[in-house]
Formats: sequence, C-alpha cells, structure tokens
Amino acid sequence: MAVLTSRLTFSAAMQLIVELEQGTRAVFVGEPTGGSPNQYGDATKVELPNSGLNAFVATVAWRTAGEFDDRVTRIPDIPVRQNSTAFFAGNDPVLDAAVAALS
Repeated sequence: MAVLTSRLTFSAAMQLIVELEQGTRAVFVGEPTGGSPNQYGDATKVELPNSGLNAFVATVAWRTAGEFDDRVTRIPDIPVRQNSTAFFAGNDPVLDAAVAALS
C-alpha cells in the first residue's frame, strides 16, 4: 500500500497517517506532511472579552503517535518534490513514484 502525502496533509489526516504508520506496512510517498503526528486540535470558539473578537483555541492534545514522539512532520519514505511545471503539464510525479514503488 502506498500513502500519498504533501504539505497539505494535516489535522485529522495526521491521525490517519499515524494509524497507517503503526498498523500497516504502507510506503509513504510525496512531500513531508504539513502537520505533526502529535498535535493540538478540537478547537472551540472563545469570545475575547475586551474586543468581542472570536478566537479558536485547541482543547485536546492528540498524542496518537506516542507521548515521546517529537517529530514536527512525517517524512515520506520516498520523497517526491511537487512543482508547478508537472502540475500545469497534467503530470503527477507523486502518483508515478507510488505506482513505481508498488511494481
């Protein structure tokens, strides 16, 4: 199994990444994730008393990857850099690398 990651992989997707990392033999292909395996989440709205502005504050420290996992990203097993040339040409080098890895 190949799992495609990019700088846009964060939030709840990181919980899936950790589950796949721990429970499968998946190969991770693409860019480093935009989120860390352990993260803060489940934001709740808080109204700031003096300004009346709303802020969203994380309420849960997700430690799915383990208490001592201090990675700030999930580095892929097969790094593939994204670029605009491939994008505008309609190519997907990350998918190509994943298919090649599974062949």
